[in-house]
Amino acid sequence: MTPFIEQLPSTFQLIGTVCQMCTAVIAASIGVVTFRYTKRQSALSLINQNNTLANLVNQTIINSDEARQTLGKLHDFIVGCPDDAVLFMYLNYVHNTYRMHTIGAVSNQVWRDTLAACSNMVGRLRREQVERLLSRGYEAHFSEQVLARYDEVSPLLNSEVLTTIRPRRKRETQAA
Repeated sequence: MTPFIEQLPSTFQLIGTVCQMCTAVIAASIGVVTFRYTKRQSALSLINQNNTLANLVNQTIINSDEARQTLGKLHDFIVGCPDDAVLFMYLNYVHNTYRMHTIGAVSNQVWRDTLAACSNMVGRLRREQVERLLSRGYEAHFSEQVLARYDEVSPLLNSEVLTTIRPRRKRETQAA
């Protein structure tokens, strides 16, 4: 027999082993990608459910005098009871975008644009009002980013002229 034919069985064994290793690496890669995708989708689903629940609460506050009175007893107004709820709905949207950005579902550009729009919105408030809004359940890193952007924009918007909006009194509501 020729030397080539004698080495053929060991060559086939080596090729078979390499193919099995490649198959195992491919299977493991598919498993990792599937796990990451499932984890990301689960996180997005939870983020959206949380945002929906928070916005339902805020919508109830906007539409119900009793809910506004209850909120007013639990927390001091920041800008005005129904207006607080509207601001919280907006901040929930911005926070939702932040959380989606942190898990890679939203690009850095989308997050920067959303943060810029947020700073234009809250830039018309006093800093202590923004701090009080952010102190009601938002992540520290998110709050830091919003306040840092606020500090850049608010001097341009002359936020010192703003005052807290007072909620309507019952007599004004009944007369309207």
